[in-house]
Amino acid sequence: MRLPPLLSSVASLPVRLFTIALVFEVKDEFSFINPKAELELKAGVGLFFGCDIVIEKIGGPTFTVGPQVNLTGKLSYQMGDDRINASIEGKAGVGGEIGAVLKIFGFEIADWRTYFDIGPQWTIFKYPDDGSGSSGNYDPNNGGGGNIPDYTALSGTEGHPNEGYEKLFDGKTDTKWLADHKTNGVYYVEFKSREPIHPRSYCMVTCNDTREFPGRNPKKWKIFGKLNPNDQWIQIDNRSSGGYLGAKNFTEYWFGIHDYGELQYFRLEISEVEDGQWIQLSEFMFGN
Repeated sequence: MRLPPLLSSVASLPVRLFTIALVFEVKDEFSFINPKAELELKAGVGLFFGCDIVIEKIGGPTFTVGPQVNLTGKLSYQMGDDRINASIEGKAGVGGEIGAVLKIFGFEIADWRTYFDIGPQWTIFKYPDDGSGSSGNYDPNNGGGGNIPDYTALSGTEGHPNEGYEKLFDGKTDTKWLADHKTNGVYYVEFKSREPIHPRSYCMVTCNDTREFPGRNPKKWKIFGKLNPNDQWIQIDNRSSGGYLGAKNFTEYWFGIHDYGELQYFRLEISEVEDGQWIQLSEFMFGN
C-alpha cells in the first residue's frame, strides 16, 4: 500500500562508534544552617546503534541503544567541616538515547535528547572502596584522612531478607534497607557511632531503583540522639513537609542540624513515606 506524501518517510540506521557524552551537573541542595556544594561530572563511551526517522525532510524521532561504560566523579564541600570529599566510580551496562530533531529548509532548529539506562549497571571499579560509607576525604587542615565515624546498628524495623536496617551503615550504595511494615507506627533504626561525635549535618542516600519507586522515599521523619545508653533522647531534627528526596538513584541528600553537643547513640524514626507502605534507603551518615 502506498502512503500519502505527507506520511512517507525515510529511515536510516547509522552505527555510532565510541560516542562520547559529557554532562556537568551542579546540585541545588542548600541548607542555610550548614550549606553544602556539590559538583558532579559524568562521562560515557559506548558503541551505539541508532535509528533516525526523517519525515518530509522536517525531522522526527531519534533512538540509539548499545553497550556503554560510564564514569562518574563527585566533588563536594561541607561548609563548617573544612573537608573536601571526592570519589570516582566506573560502571558498565546497556544504555540508550531517545529524542527528536526538527528541521526547516534543511536547517536544524531544535534537537532534544535524553539518556537512559537499560537494566542494571555493573560497577567496574570504585574509589575509594574502604567501606567507610563516605566518598574520599581531603581535609585542608590536616592534609587528608576522613573524620566521618563508623556506625553500628542496634535495632530497627526488620527488612526483607538481605535488606535489613544494618545495610544503612555498610558503606555500600548497592545494598539497602527495604521494609513494608511499621514498628509501633514508625519505621525506625537505632544505632551508635564508634565514638562520641558533634553531628552538624546528616546524609540520606537513595537506592538503585529510586527513580522507578520514588514513593518509597522517606517523607516525614525525626532524629534523636543521646550521649549514654541510659540518657533521655534529645530530638535533633524533625522533617514533616515531604519532597526532600528526589526520584534519583544513588544520590546523596544532605540536611543541616544544630549542634546539640556530644552524642553517640541515635534513633531515626520515619513516620511516612512519599507513597504506599514501603520504605527504602541505601545509606545514612552524619557529617561533622
